[in-house]
Amino acid sequence: MLNSELYELSTQTNALAMQCKSLLGFHTCRYKHFVDGSDRGFNCTYARMTSRYAHEELTEMRAALKELQSRVQVALDTLDAASTVTDVASMDI
Repeated sequence: MLNSELYELSTQTNALAMQCKSLLGFHTCRYKHFVDGSDRGFNCTYARMTSRYAHEELTEMRAALKELQSRVQVALDTLDAASTVTDVASMDI
């Protein structure tokens, strides 16, 4: 793996991490926390509203997960293509 390939892999994995964090914006993703964090559990206002409107959010969430899946596959392909770091190890630090 060349420096440029390692840099690209780092870029891809950072984008992947940011996209994972963006999933937390979906109420569907936070539903568990609404239920667990309230004394009223499934009767919590946020939990009830999330379950009521989840169908509206699921299409967008599915698209985000498909994009995430695509990014994961690119990162895995990059790792498979070059499993050793060649010129990074020889760099003067």
